[in-house]
Amino acid sequence: MTDREISLVNRVKGGDVKAYQELYTELYPRLSKLVADETANPSVCDTVLQAAFDKAHYSIRFLNNPETFEQMIISLILAECKHNFSKAVPTTIQGNTSFSESAPQQEEEYDPDKASYDYRSSVYAQAFSSIEQEPDFNSFMSFFTSGKVKTESSSPDADSAQPDASDNEEEHIKTLVLDEGYAVGKEKEQTTSNEELIKLICSRRSVKNYSDKPVPKEIIDAVVQAGLYAPNGMGKQSPVIIAVTDKKIRDRLSDLNRKFFAKDIDPFYGAPAVLVVLADKSVPTYLYDGSLTMGNMLLAAHAMGIGGCWIHRAKQMFESEEGLEILKELGIEGEFEGIGNCVLGYPAGEPKEAPERKPNRVFYL
Repeated sequence: MTDREISLVNRVKGGDVKAYQELYTELYPRLSKLVADETANPSVCDTVLQAAFDKAHYSIRFLNNPETFEQMIISLILAECKHNFSKAVPTTIQGNTSFSESAPQQEEEYDPDKASYDYRSSVYAQAFSSIEQEPDFNSFMSFFTSGKVKTESSSPDADSAQPDASDNEEEHIKTLVLDEGYAVGKEKEQTTSNEELIKLICSRRSVKNYSDKPVPKEIIDAVVQAGLYAPNGMGKQSPVIIAVTDKKIRDRLSDLNRKFFAKDIDPFYGAPAVLVVLADKSVPTYLYDGSLTMGNMLLAAHAMGIGGCWIHRAKQMFESEEGLEILKELGIEGEFEGIGNCVLGYPAGEPKEAPERKPNRVFYL
């Protein structure tokens, strides 16, 4: 990126709305070529670029290095273009670089551990296809990302929701965001899917005993994505998520939480992964936004066969000197309050049966 582009990114991080439009204008000539090469349809450039920049606007403030904005916006654009990520992914937009397959010398192998991306863009769509999913998982995730239950149907009326028959069937990766076509389905099939979804929700339990088996990154990503699609006030998307799988950092957070815990035990119950949810206090609905994010992630984890539990005291943790230092290390700036710690792992044993629901808790008018 040029010095001017880096300067614009820093201005946007500081809240300068005008700088964001300038950044869009500055990068437009080069990015539009990427869209044209990916889609072979220059007429969709404006639509694709605007969608990608809209998604990037939320994440840009959390970039530690402004130069990584380049990789992030490329990933978002490729996701909008439904790029096949089994192929190489361009990692630069400098100069007159060609993004077609005729210029392989400009490409690098796709490395999901190095790429910069927004979870909501689902640029790791291919990775999700390898997850051993629970039977109801696709239906469950479609509920989060669209508000509709995804069903299977052979009805000819649902042609618009089916992949193009001329395409290779294996290339239709089961994405969690980009696949927004939903079959109409028969009424009976729709009812069955809805019942399964409710059953899944009712069967979730708080797990307080975990094995040390690590949770695959693909599952962590999917759970995080469910959290990012939680309802939020005024569309402000106030929550942020810190995904922790490194044991040293996980233990550091456990020790920090224990300082505010009445018992001398691991407050995370041995869970190997922790998703910390914080929310921007400048948004009036931040507490509710963060709580809904926690709920979505706990349900998504259960849908994938992973145990989870809401661990409190995130507020105290990230009001402490050590907690504030962690946020500073991550480049998270602003007034954020800890909402909860969503611990994840494989349950060590069978969960208890749910107790009977207390009576007289619903009133109809």
